[in-house]
Amino acid sequence: MWNTFEKSKNSIKEYYCNKLPNCTLCERVFETEEEYSKTSTSRAKAESIIYILENAAVSIAPDDIFALKINHGEIMRRFMENKLSQKPLISIRKGVEAFEYSNTFKANMDFGHVAPDWQNVLKKGVSGIISELEFYRQKHSNNCEDVSYYDERIMVYIAIKKCFMRFAELAESRQGEKSKFIAQNLRHLAENPPTTLAQAMQLILLFYVIQTDLDTVTIRSLGGLDRMLYPFYKSDLSKGRYTKEQLAEITKYFLW
Repeated sequence: MWNTFEKSKNSIKEYYCNKLPNCTLCERVFETEEEYSKTSTSRAKAESIIYILENAAVSIAPDDIFALKINHGEIMRRFMENKLSQKPLISIRKGVEAFEYSNTFKANMDFGHVAPDWQNVLKKGVSGIISELEFYRQKHSNNCEDVSYYDERIMVYIAIKKCFMRFAELAESRQGEKSKFIAQNLRHLAENPPTTLAQAMQLILLFYVIQTDLDTVTIRSLGGLDRMLYPFYKSDLSKGRYTKEQLAEITKYFLW
């Protein structure tokens, strides 16, 4: 597994640059959206995201040490575009698709952008965030609107845990040290906050993909990576999990 990045980087780049096969979930997602939007737009969006997280195909580049590819088919972005289906947007989308087809550039409609509280994400992990949401749900249990707000978010984060486990199971179905490495990290992250540098990086990558591509609110900043990740780096070294050279290689796979 070690000292392989330079040999692997081109195949990893090619893998992630290739278009995913056509997503078959679109019709079902739009049915879900139509069903729930009659009562709550936010519930409709949450249920649609959950369906994708639990059913969209996931894949891992054969030479990578991280998992991050969900075949979401840009469904949620199209969902948002349909909500704003004025003619100018349709015209812009067609123009962008023409440039994408010629590999000139890739672009999406921007429905907003955020900078997550990465320190909180890394400190609590997915399960910790669920616990926090459950605490506030109980605290506001007398307000039906608040309860619905927290219920939707709890359901989405539970679906994120399931998605992590689907990646882990895919990795476990393959041979090799890299696949074992990915599976162990994702099984850990499904239930716990990250404890190693690689786990912290894996959580950041998948959080970015889910927030940007499924929630359609683009993450504009990964935060102060040196400040956020140094404690994990220091812990890995002090506890003898990895050498400096191995941590440098993990970082290369993260930043390529």
